[in-house]
Amino acid sequence: AELAGRGLNVMPLMPGAFGRDVHPGSTHGVLIRVYPVNSFKGQYKRALDDRAPRLSGIVRVIVAVEDIEHAVEVYGSQFKLPMGNILDDAERGVWSAICRPPTGGVIELVAVKDPSRTFARAIERHLEEKREGMYALVLESSDLPATAKSLAGHGIRVHPAADNRNVLEVPREDAFGALIRIQAA
Repeated sequence: AELAGRGLNVMPLMPGAFGRDVHPGSTHGVLIRVYPVNSFKGQYKRALDDRAPRLSGIVRVIVAVEDIEHAVEVYGSQFKLPMGNILDDAERGVWSAICRPPTGGVIELVAVKDPSRTFARAIERHLEEKREGMYALVLESSDLPATAKSLAGHGIRVHPAADNRNVLEVPREDAFGALIRIQAA
């Protein structure tokens, strides 16, 4: 009720769901499920395969938006999440604003400023093809070459990102529609 009162389209509780969904139409293309605080305290305890790449959890989600000011308002004022200022990231050619939820990864909102830059051009294509929403999940690795070799050995294509040779990318086709970017830890 509180989120709906702030202008967000909160959907009816689905049977068996523990959290409430906020419709992508009010969050710049991202379906957000809001869970009660501390509703999950467990830990996944599967034994690691020694051949598996040593990857972090999600450290950042990059969300492509058309209107950066409105996106900052939604995530900051309506969700009441800590939001940084909108910055001109000239190197990547985007306007960027960082949202730092109390737990979990960072949410980076990006809008195209200079489509002549490689990263901005990729964001522009994403917006043209898919509309607003999640552009990429960002993970970290302490050893990018070993991670690339391990992923390739498991049949996952990986290549240096076009905008930054120090970032690896796993194509959407190999990750069920999600672009995975892996940066140095």
